[in-house]
Amino acid sequence: MRRLSLSFSLLAAAGLALACGGDVEPAEEDTWLFGEGDADADSDSDSDTDADSDADSDADSDADSDADSDADSDADADVTFVPVSMAFNWSVGYKNGEYLGWINTDGTAVDPYVEITFYEEEYFNAGDARYACTWYGYLNGVGEDDMGISGLWYGAELEISDAGATDCSGFDTSVWGDTDPAKAIAGTRVGLGFGPLGPNVASELETAVYDAGLDWEADWEPSVFSYYMGFAKSSGANLGADAQDYGYAFASQVDASMNIMTDDDGNLITQEIGGDTMLPPRSFLSGRAWLAVDPSVFE
Repeated sequence: MRRLSLSFSLLAAAGLALACGGDVEPAEEDTWLFGEGDADADSDSDSDTDADSDADSDADSDADSDADSDADSDADADVTFVPVSMAFNWSVGYKNGEYLGWINTDGTAVDPYVEITFYEEEYFNAGDARYACTWYGYLNGVGEDDMGISGLWYGAELEISDAGATDCSGFDTSVWGDTDPAKAIAGTRVGLGFGPLGPNVASELETAVYDAGLDWEADWEPSVFSYYMGFAKSSGANLGADAQDYGYAFASQVDASMNIMTDDDGNLITQEIGGDTMLPPRSFLSGRAWLAVDPSVFE
C-alpha cells in the first residue's frame, strides 16, 4: 500500500474539512397538508402515475424513463465521485495489552473506530469540502499480532465493520462494488501496532515539524512514536506482507475507567514516552494515515 509524504500529511491536516448537510426545510406552500394538487391517482404532485414528483413513469426522482436517479436514459448509477487520495483516521483505547473503547469528556462511551475520508483532485485544488466524503466503521478486535515487525511495543489484528454512516456516493461500482465504498471496506482485516519512530517517519517528521516552525525537542520528541499498519482482506492472510510505519501518534491520558482526561483548558494530556520501550499501561490513541487510493488494499 503506497503512503503519501508525511510532510504533506502534517501540513494538510490543519486544512481538512468534511462536507456536512444542513436541515431540510419544507416549501413555503405546505400543499401536502391539503393534498398534492394534481389530477392523477398517486400521492405526489406531478401528473403521472408513479410515486415520485417528476414527470415520467418510473419510480425515481429524475425526469427520464429509467429506474435510476440520474438524468440519462440508462439504468446504471453514473460515476460522479472519483477519489485520488484517502485519509485513514483511526481511534482506539488501550489498556494492558488490549484495544478497547473509552469514555469521552461528555460521558459518551465510544468503541474503537475508523473514519476513511476520500478526496477528489478538486479538493486539493480548491479546498472545497464538496469534493470529499467520509465512510465510518468500527474496529473490532481479533487477536494480538506483531505483523512480523521487530521491536513493536504492541500490535493486534482488527476487523473493520460498517458503522452504517457515510456521505459517500457516486463511486465507480466496477471498482468499489457499489456506489459507496462500504462493500469494499467492510470485513477488511487491519493490523495496528505501535513502536519507536520508524524509518518512514523519523527524519521526515522531524524535518516537517521544524519547517512548520514548531519545537521538536520540547513538544514532539518526548512523546511521539510511530504507528504501524498492515492490511489483509481475510483472516489468516499475512498482515505483515505490507506492514510499515504509516505515521506518528501520541498517547493521551485516561483514568482507570478509560475516561479521557484533560487539562484546565480542556485539552488532551499527552503522555511522555521518553526512552520507554512500551506503551503506557492505559491511554487513548489516534492517528491519520494518508494513502493513495488503491481499492486493492481492501481485497
